[in-house]
Amino acid sequence: MTFTCGTSNETGTCPCDNPVWDYSVFTKTVATKYGMICEKALYVSYSESILYFGLLIGAIVCGSLADRYGRLMLYATCQLIIGVAGCLVSFAPSFAIFCVMRFIEGFGSGGAIVTGFVLSVEYCGSSFRSSVSAFVHIAGNTGLIVMAGISYLLRDCDQFQLAISVPVMAFFFMKFILLESPKWLMDRNRTEEAVKVMEKFCRL
Repeated sequence: MTFTCGTSNETGTCPCDNPVWDYSVFTKTVATKYGMICEKALYVSYSESILYFGLLIGAIVCGSLADRYGRLMLYATCQLIIGVAGCLVSFAPSFAIFCVMRFIEGFGSGGAIVTGFVLSVEYCGSSFRSSVSAFVHIAGNTGLIVMAGISYLLRDCDQFQLAISVPVMAFFFMKFILLESPKWLMDRNRTEEAVKVMEKFCRL
């Protein structure tokens, strides 16, 4: 968002203790919420870097935890982390807390991407894995398209964040609907459970 300093008509004048923002497109952004102007303008980009760093750590850590505690358990937990942290981002009273919540949100996203992908691939036979892999990415890209539409309708960053975070928490309940990976069950010597899962697959 652009701003003018006080009564000045010049856009982006620095330093500026009294910015007047142009709200013609967005009603609130991270920059307006935390005063990210002039030398602090790069802080917005830093927060995005923190999000992606969390995504990297989440993918590494949750991938390992999924091998121990199960794909489905970690996937559901990561979805809950994304939803809760995403909602808390909207209510962060300071930029520092905002960044912490963004890191946690990224952590959950990284874990959900890895465990969700592995779970999807392990549900199917080897001959279908390339097709399933493609469909998983289609779902992600569709989500990005939908997010663009939501951002067009909601020009307030807090409202937008809540709109994309609250529905994610519903995916936690997939833990009670979906079946655990039969491959993981067999790797953990839970053969009887794996057989039951495969039998249910065969009846579908």
